[in-house]
Amino acid sequence: MATFMDCIRHKKQISPAILRNEGVHAIGVGYANPQKPSQGACIITYIDKSLSTRKQSSMASSIRAKLGVPARIPVLFERVGRFQHHAAKPLNQTRIRPVPGGVSISSDEPIAGTAGIIVTNFPNPKQLYVFSNKHVLVPERPGATNSTYQPGVYDRGRARINRIGKLFQYAEPATDINYVDAALAKPRRNRLLDPRYLLGNTGQKIIVPGHLISCCVGMNLIKTGRTTGFRRGNIRSVHTDVLVDGEDVFVDQIIVTRHRRVVGKAGDSGSVWLQDQNHYAAAVEYAGTTDGRISVCFPFHWVSQVFGIRVAVPTPDGGFRAGVTKGRMNRPDCTRPLTKAQLNQIQVINAS
Repeated sequence: MATFMDCIRHKKQISPAILRNEGVHAIGVGYANPQKPSQGACIITYIDKSLSTRKQSSMASSIRAKLGVPARIPVLFERVGRFQHHAAKPLNQTRIRPVPGGVSISSDEPIAGTAGIIVTNFPNPKQLYVFSNKHVLVPERPGATNSTYQPGVYDRGRARINRIGKLFQYAEPATDINYVDAALAKPRRNRLLDPRYLLGNTGQKIIVPGHLISCCVGMNLIKTGRTTGFRRGNIRSVHTDVLVDGEDVFVDQIIVTRHRRVVGKAGDSGSVWLQDQNHYAAAVEYAGTTDGRISVCFPFHWVSQVFGIRVAVPTPDGGFRAGVTKGRMNRPDCTRPLTKAQLNQIQVINAS
């Protein structure tokens, strides 16, 4: 029979190593059998309810063999949900696995950004990627790594368990004219990503069936951003040339507003606006006014053209496929695909 002092001593020794394991939320000491306290104490490891039995068994063996817990001390596992402060951050600013669209993400920089949507290569979809803005996923400070964290560093996403992958590709203008602010992060493994979209702070995840080729003035949109959560917007103008940060010129952009209400704030960069009526991806936010009442975006279709990607759509067997495209318009009140000449002004950089 193990005493509480025995268990506390060994718990202190193994706790740092145990808490580094993905899926472990806590480790403590309690009764081996709460109904019969006379049976002594035990070490209790609180693991995520989604953790596989195989992973649990491997962890139990590791505790005995590598960390030196003697056989006389019981080690119990209890399956629980994630711990969080009762005055909690919004769901989309916390750690979520697998990672859907609409949640906090960043590079190694102490910034806040949004994992806009989960995408896949096209036409032979085999790999999943996180799509967001270049200024969210590409670090600028010397010595920074190309690691990608969820939640982002601004939301305390620095531990090894928060690293989901690394920068894969990003778009760089070949001239002084900008069209997109876009980048892709590649996960350590596909199953770390969820090809669905988090709908605000409700926990509900929706399927995005594909993307629109054209976005038109007056179109009603919805989105989830890291900072503002669920928002509604309306396309106020297209073919809009915008000066961002007083120096960068972006051409033929989309302006989204909502009756003088807030539509986006710092940290919403990378969020993807969906058409309200059918949830097709429409526009990508990367900038806005300081009061949050105007969101500056570019068509999601441009990202598809630049990187050769499509929205990832889950399949019933647990896999994924490439989403479809729809809604090409040749009207002057709608956006248009990038021309070949325009695409030649955008370089795709492979991250080292």
